[in-house]
Parts: sequence; C-alpha cells; structure tokens
Amino acid sequence: MKHNDFTMTAAKTLVESILRRPQDHEWDLQGFGMLRTRPTEVSRLNVWDSRYQYKPRPSMIHDHPWSFSSLIVCGVLDNIIYDVRLPDDRGKQMMERRIQPGMNPKIIGKDRPVSLDMVSDTIYTVGGSYHQEWNLVHDTRYEDSTITLNVRDRGDRPDVARVFYPVNGEWHTAVPRPATIGEVYDICHRALERWFK
Repeated sequence: MKHNDFTMTAAKTLVESILRRPQDHEWDLQGFGMLRTRPTEVSRLNVWDSRYQYKPRPSMIHDHPWSFSSLIVCGVLDNIIYDVRLPDDRGKQMMERRIQPGMNPKIIGKDRPVSLDMVSDTIYTVGGSYHQEWNLVHDTRYEDSTITLNVRDRGDRPDVARVFYPVNGEWHTAVPRPATIGEVYDICHRALERWFK
C-alpha cells in the first residue's frame, strides 16, 4: 500500500473512523508531540499535538532508518531539510548522535560536531504529499491537530538514525512510549472537533 493509493475522500473516511473509535487501536506517543497508530503493517497514522511534546523539548532535527511517503489529510506540515557537513564557522553548529531508535534507543559510537545548512523549507497543506529518503535530515513543524498518513519502506538498511542537538546543549530524547487512554481520547477528540464536526 502507498499513500497515493488513497483518494482524499478515502483517507479522510479512514482517519475519521479511527479517531471516532480510538479504543480499537494501539497507540503510542512520540516526544515530538505525535500520537500514532498503525492502520496496516506498513502504514502509520499520526496526529500532531504540541501540548504533548516532551519537556524539556526534544531535539527535533533527525533522519530515519527508512524512507517514507506522507500524505497530509488535515492541517499543515512544515518540513525543513538540512545538509550535513563537517564543522566550520558557517551554518548551524550541532552535535550528531547515531542511535538505534525505538522504545529503548541505543546510542551507537561517539557524538561528533557538524554544521547544518538549510536546503529547503516546504509547507504542505491538505492533500499535499511528499516522499523522503531515509538519510535526509529534517525538522518537522506542524499546526496542532495536523493528521498525516505515512507509508514506510524499510528496505535492507540497518536500524540506525541520526539525531542532532546544539553543540553547547544536551540531547533530549523523543523516544516513543505507550499512550495512556486519557492522552488518546484527548488528542483524538481535539482533532475530531477541529476537522470532523
């Protein structure tokens, strides 16, 4: 299944049915402020809500161990892409950390200083979609209650991602955890009220 297998009508119908019966699905909460569930083995439904960003705010700039395609079903998503270079006096000065992501992330090797240059800043609205390769470093910003459908392509790549944090700062994890039933109903209800009255 690919996200473009859905018409917007089909995508909205699927999303609304899940939000109206969230108890029928398993949910986790990721530190960027993203409630997520898996409608199919390869797809993921994300409901973005900044009230649930971890504190202290997690390090938002990262890449993935898999490529993905994303469809914006409701709301607005801003995807900022960065190029990673050896450190110099230009660009954003950051530390790069390699991790094995998941519920129990493992740090791989030693952190290293890098410079980040912004390559693009693209805003996607309802019906917009994009494909992102696994090693593309990005920062996702969003309007609250934005809903996306993602389809992942893991391929045969190792389960390693890069995360970035300020040179003179600390890395704050966005590691996912099981969402409580209260969190699930709160986030889903807010999205329903906004998009599906």
